[in-house]
Amino acid sequence: MKTTDVRRKPSKYRNLDAAGCIRRFQRVRFLLTGIAVALIILTAAVFITHTEELSLGLYFIVILLILLVFFAALALHVAGIYQILYTDCDPVKFLEVLGRQSRKLKRPSQKSSHHLLCAAALSYLEDWDAVYRELVQFQAPAVRNRSLLYSHLNLLGDYCLVKDQKDDFEACRRQLLALEEQGKPREKKLADQLLLVWDRRIACVTQDRKREREILNQLLLGQKRYLSQEVAWTFRLAQLDLLDGNVEQAGQRLRFVMEYGNTMAARTWAEELWNRQDWSLEQKNNQEETGEKENGNDTE
Repeated sequence: MKTTDVRRKPSKYRNLDAAGCIRRFQRVRFLLTGIAVALIILTAAVFITHTEELSLGLYFIVILLILLVFFAALALHVAGIYQILYTDCDPVKFLEVLGRQSRKLKRPSQKSSHHLLCAAALSYLEDWDAVYRELVQFQAPAVRNRSLLYSHLNLLGDYCLVKDQKDDFEACRRQLLALEEQGKPREKKLADQLLLVWDRRIACVTQDRKREREILNQLLLGQKRYLSQEVAWTFRLAQLDLLDGNVEQAGQRLRFVMEYGNTMAARTWAEELWNRQDWSLEQKNNQEETGEKENGNDTE
């Protein structure tokens, strides 16, 4: 089961290389900054020429509103470049972009966020040794954004499960529960989601296919933001379909992964599975069941 409202429209960075992405990002940032500065200067000029009619308090309110809109627009712009990974499903290019930006990072918080983003991108390439190298450089005390702390624990827990490090994984679980207790009530939903993701990996390791399928469908139903995550989970469902002998359903899922997976490891694996499977026999059986002729419409 796939979500129906996950964004699949390519980002504005899709057809650019890493250098082009950086140039576009900087142009828009400079444009936003220029507009904000121009509005502040214009506001100051208006108040200087109308000091008798306008109060100083109103002037500061207008300036504050301009700054709030500017920082909100800037935050949206920064989040937009993340769509290279999460919507375009292109961890390779995203890592190149991060590499070009790394030279400008100075504050510990910026560097920690950078390493976490690198680890997230590498996880979609299934390069778990490289993921760990990035995670150990993450400095939790330097980060104020608690969602980043959850993301760090999520990736670290995934790494421990992939590497079968049971004790380290249990330590991650305890840290997650402790972080949840110290946080706000809304963080419980995020923690529960991460625990569910880990339960899915545990079901995979223990080969509990029924339980894993249930969790994957539940995750996909609640996943409404990241196409890259949808691709990864859909590929795993395709694998389960093949193990259960449901070749037709597996084919539909593999086509989805190949269409949207871009440079993710899941797409490479989907193509390998597709090439190994004899889809011609399945297609023939499907056409006979539906009464469809060879020159008829596509069935999906």
